Amino acid sequence: MDQLFSLWGPISPLFWVRAVWAIVILLVMVWAAGVGRRGAREALQRAQAHPNAILFVARVTHLGLLALGILFALAVLGIDLPALTAFVGLTTIAISLSVQDIARGLIAGLYLLIERPFDVGDEVKVDGQQGIIEDVRIRTTLLRNAAGDRVIVPNLVMLTSTIVQKNTAQKNAEA
Repeated sequence: MDQLFSLWGPISPLFWVRAVWAIVILLVMVWAAGVGRRGAREALQRAQAHPNAILFVARVTHLGLLALGILFALAVLGIDLPALTAFVGLTTIAISLSVQDIARGLIAGLYLLIERPFDVGDEVKVDGQQGIIEDVRIRTTLLRNAAGDRVIVPNLVMLTSTIVQKNTAQKNAEA
């Protein structure tokens, strides 16, 4: 035990003060991330957003606030943030380029879930496929064609293709 204290002996008392502050900041930001996640979830539920959109936005809010807390804590500890930020930025760019299509699909799905250009039960024709919409998920839209087959259409295709909605006038008249 004495050896352990002898290793910590040369560490400045200022470091320990900073370490305590960093821990306090992390604890506060963990709490704030939870509050932010709940707030985002409740706001989107009141707006009657799609459950997948609610989950996505709540997670992004939570992770963003946690990342901000980590950055604040590192700054309090005296870590060189510009160098760390540059490293994280370059790593993010490399990862972004490698998952670009997946990210575009997720963004398209999020847009469709929030904008709701069509509803479950609508009959649509998109990219040569025709069917009734069964579900709109974060990455794909599920159709059931006349033969009873399930057709999985990527949301990027749903967003970038021309969609023909069948019987929308009749549906609107019934509502």
